[in-house]
Amino acid sequence: MRGTGVVFTSPLHADLEHFELDPKSLAPREVLVESEISLVSPGTESSYFTGVMTHAPSIYTDVPPFAGAGATEGHEMFPARTGYANVGVVRAVGAGVDPSMLGRRVFTMSRHASLAVCDLDFLAVELPEGLEPRQAVFARLAGVGITALRAAGASAGDRVAVIGLGLVGNLCAQLLQLAGCDVVGFDPDRTRRELAQRCGIGSVVDPVEHDPVEWVRAWTGRGVAGGAAITVEATGRASLAAQAIEMTAAYGSVVLLGSPRVAQSFDVTPALARLHWLAISMVGGLEWRYPIAAESPRARFTIEDNYRQILRWIADGRLVIDPLITHVLSPVDCQVAYAGIVDDPEHYVGVLFDWTSTESETR
Repeated sequence: MRGTGVVFTSPLHADLEHFELDPKSLAPREVLVESEISLVSPGTESSYFTGVMTHAPSIYTDVPPFAGAGATEGHEMFPARTGYANVGVVRAVGAGVDPSMLGRRVFTMSRHASLAVCDLDFLAVELPEGLEPRQAVFARLAGVGITALRAAGASAGDRVAVIGLGLVGNLCAQLLQLAGCDVVGFDPDRTRRELAQRCGIGSVVDPVEHDPVEWVRAWTGRGVAGGAAITVEATGRASLAAQAIEMTAAYGSVVLLGSPRVAQSFDVTPALARLHWLAISMVGGLEWRYPIAAESPRARFTIEDNYRQILRWIADGRLVIDPLITHVLSPVDCQVAYAGIVDDPEHYVGVLFDWTSTESETR
C-alpha cells in the first residue's frame, strides 16, 4: 500500500513524501491504520519546523521520554517526521491481534500520514460510538493537559491559575474545572481568551492589562504569601515558570506543563527564594511520568486510562472541542499550516489535516 506523509525537509519547509507499507509485514501486536484526521501540536511541531529544537537543551535527545515501543535515543533534525495525534480505521492486523479490530476507528499517537503502523502494546484506543474523529483527535493534547491535574493532586475547590491558553492550556483548564477546581486562565492573545470563554472557562485575564501575580494574590486575599493552590505553566517559557512560582501560595504546587526549549537569561533567585521559603513544590508535567498500559500493576493512573476517560468526556460534551477547530486542511497544504502556526498563531490554533479530502476549510 502506498502512503503519504508530512515531512520537514529543512527549516521552515514542510512537504509531502510517499512511502510503501506492506500489510503482510506487520509484526505481532501491530495494526495498520488508514488515517482520517490528525492534529497539529503547535508548540512541539513548530519547534521542529523552525529548527528551534536544534538549539534546545540536550536532555530532549539524550534521554528518551518513555520506555517501550516508539522510544528513541537521539535523532537527526532533518528530515523530521512529526505528529502524534491521529484518528483512523484499522485496515490490517498482525499476528496475535483480534481480527474483529478490522474496521474499527481508533485514536493513536501516530504521525501525520495517510497510513500508519501502530503497536497495540503502545497505544490504540477505540473511539466511543458516535464520536466524530475531528473532536476525538483533540484527546491527544487533553492527555498532555490532564497530567497537571494528576501530578498536582488537584481537588475540588482548589484555586488554580493556568498560564497560557493555547490548546494544551485550554484543555488543561477545562479538565481542572471538571475536577471541581476554581480556574483562571492568563493569555495575552485576545482570540485565545475568547476561545477559552467559548469552551466554558469562566475566568480569563489579559496579563498585559492586569499583572498576573497581583491579580492572583488579590483573588485569594492572602497577601504576599498568598496565591493559587496550583499554578500550571503551559507555554514552556522559562521566565513564565519563574512567574508561576510568584503566583503560587505557600505549600502550593507549580506544574511545568510546557516544554522549555528557548534559552532565556534572568535572575531566578527571587523565584527560588519563594519556592524555598514558602515550601512550594515544583513538578515536571510530562505525561510519560505515568505507565502506558491500563493493566499496569500498582499504578493509580495510566496513559491508556487517561485517554479512554478523555474520549468519553469529549463524547458526552463535558470537554468542549468545536470552538478550538480553526482550520481543517488538506495535507497538500501542510506548508500553509505550519507557516500559519508560526506567523499567525492568533488565528491558527486548532489545525487538522483531513486525510480523506483534497479541500481545505477555515473556521
